[in-house]
Amino acid sequence: GLADGKGAPLYGAGYRNRISQSWPLSLEAEVVFQRDKDVVVIGVGQEEATRRAISGLVSLRWDGPKFGRFKPYFSGGVGPSQVKVEIDDGFTPLSDSNIELAYGARVGISYPVTRKVAVEAGYRLLGATNDDIKTHSAEVGLNYRF
Repeated sequence: GLADGKGAPLYGAGYRNRISQSWPLSLEAEVVFQRDKDVVVIGVGQEEATRRAISGLVSLRWDGPKFGRFKPYFSGGVGPSQVKVEIDDGFTPLSDSNIELAYGARVGISYPVTRKVAVEAGYRLLGATNDDIKTHSAEVGLNYRF
């Protein structure tokens, strides 16, 4: 994903299981890793801060009606996130780490390549309650049906 428009990496892996055959709802569980660098002001100088977050989200996903072979989807969920921020000014490195409540939402389209493989493209919002940084990402994913 492209976090905050700066090309920061965001990686996710997960598992999705359909709740019912009659309803287009699924339960998703995923782990998301993101790393971002930002310039922060300390005193009168500017330093570069590195922020890393590992989030575990449990989400509810709705798969919409098909439009040709394309199928839209929407998911939203919450879970824990371990956020670590490091600032190294060359003299005294600073570091802080805490556990926060993460939240996320995704919207996009899915396109089946074969009966077992589908490609997805969409938008993701990922944030944490005590962290002022929200990540807006464009994402491309590959799904495999077992």
